[in-house]
Amino acid sequence: MLSNSKTNQWYVQAFKSRPFQYIVLALVFLVIVYFFGRKSALQTAKMDKVPLPSDKDLIVTITREELERLITECKKYFDDISWLPGSTYYKVELVKRLITLTNDELKLLNNQYNDRYVPLKNDNLYTEIENDWWGTEGAWRDKILARLRTIGAGKTTT
Repeated sequence: MLSNSKTNQWYVQAFKSRPFQYIVLALVFLVIVYFFGRKSALQTAKMDKVPLPSDKDLIVTITREELERLITECKKYFDDISWLPGSTYYKVELVKRLITLTNDELKLLNNQYNDRYVPLKNDNLYTEIENDWWGTEGAWRDKILARLRTIGAGKTTT
């Protein structure tokens, strides 16, 4: 019983000590700042917004309807059915089409895809493509990822 009393007294004395209280308070503050700062930085990275010029029409080689179709196909082939057998041909055809877009059209597609789907599933277009393929199809993945990096996309880490 005596040793238990001494143990309790040690904890009581430690928690009553001002320097110890300041250290604990500082650590709690740092953990809170780190948690909220990291969460904010990760969300910014996930959104992966690319700056767009505001003084011109961005869509030149495709129509708005085709842009919407491409965004839907990106979701379908890189997220929804990305691992199903038989989808490789369609993914390669989609990437071939994406590579032909102008820089501004690709930026617009990237931003609209991320606006639409990142809040739902926390992966941006770049990450979806990056995590999708393996094997011989990886060459097409690398081509579109390189193209996305040239327009400023691919900010997946903080």
